[in-house]
Amino acid sequence: MLGHHTVSQLGYMLLGLGLGAELGTLLYVVTHGLFKGLLFLCAEEGVEARGVRSIGELAGRMPWPAVLGLALGSAAIAGLPPLASFAAKTALTAGQPLWAKLVLVLLILGTAASFAELLPLFRGHDHGNVQGVILLSGGVLVFGVGLLWVVPGLVRPLAWFEALLAAGVGFCLHPFLRKRVFALLKFTLEGALIAALFVTVLLGLWLVV
Repeated sequence: MLGHHTVSQLGYMLLGLGLGAELGTLLYVVTHGLFKGLLFLCAEEGVEARGVRSIGELAGRMPWPAVLGLALGSAAIAGLPPLASFAAKTALTAGQPLWAKLVLVLLILGTAASFAELLPLFRGHDHGNVQGVILLSGGVLVFGVGLLWVVPGLVRPLAWFEALLAAGVGFCLHPFLRKRVFALLKFTLEGALIAALFVTVLLGLWLVV
């Protein structure tokens, strides 16, 4: 799950570059490294401690430091203030046209909804390693709070309300979305090359026109 989300989070960065939001993109690259590193570390702690990998088998059996780190990382990836990704996502949407903001909001909703899948893990069982969890958790918190004075508009109550609302709606969508099965598109190498060629031709024609 975390691996697939790493791919999806690259969409924020690429969209930010396409929209000309260099500051937001740079911030998201850094903040994503912090909270995704925390999530991977805590997941590894649980897997190593119990010898299983599925969320259902790990529910209620995770070490407490890993549980707290997973909870903090999940809140960060959903863009909750004042955590690190809140500043990056706000910077990505600042000054963007309405369609771009809607796309980014939909991405935030999808991220929050899918990370609600980890809620069964937020019950600890025993003690575990805390050094790495404390270090990365501190980075997510300190970096996020520090950016409040760097990125314009982060201290506005409206920005906090919008972030909390988007994450909250996303988490509420989870019970409805988890009952549905979404089939991913499957491409062969030949199909992918043909699609890439087709898109290249269209872009070339658009540039010529």
